[in-house]
Amino acid sequence: MLTLKIISKDGCETPVECDSVHLTVADDNMGQGGGSMGIRSGHIKSLISLDKGPVTAFIEGKEIFSRITDGGFATVENDTVTVVTEKIQN
Repeated sequence: MLTLKIISKDGCETPVECDSVHLTVADDNMGQGGGSMGIRSGHIKSLISLDKGPVTAFIEGKEIFSRITDGGFATVENDTVTVVTEKIQN
């Protein structure tokens, strides 16, 4: 299992337990490499630059949680995905 945490200037969302998370990834400085990225249990420790778009949690392929962020970054460590962003929308 994974834990998804979202932190914004308005506070923290309640942590979500899930088996996968999809993130919207920013392009690099050459305008390439962005898009969608999936995280599952056991993922390597990572720091990921996010683009504006959805952060979505799933259990067995069914969406259980989704928020739109304005970008920011995500860390992955010890089966916890932490998203830090300025603003979130439902």
